[in-house]
Amino acid sequence: LFRSYTSSGIVIVDFYAHWCGPCKVLGKTLVDIARQFPQVTIVKVDVDKLGNIASGIRSIPVLRIFKDGQQVQEKVGNIGKSALESIING
Repeated sequence: LFRSYTSSGIVIVDFYAHWCGPCKVLGKTLVDIARQFPQVTIVKVDVDKLGNIASGIRSIPVLRIFKDGQQVQEKVGNIGKSALESIING
């Protein structure tokens, strides 16, 4: 199922937890990105609820960026909007 979400186009997978402060800040940035780039799919994975998908995640937030099914980047920590824009446009 996870692969079906990441198989085409640009997909940003946000690994987060509801109790994580930096995750909440990043979540607001992702809302802005979703509005600015409607062609980008954003998938949120709660590491507390979906540990099987989040295996290997050691700290949060983590963004994994996929382009046409291939992971092209992984960013750990809170990443700014301009950095995300560069990744999407690059």
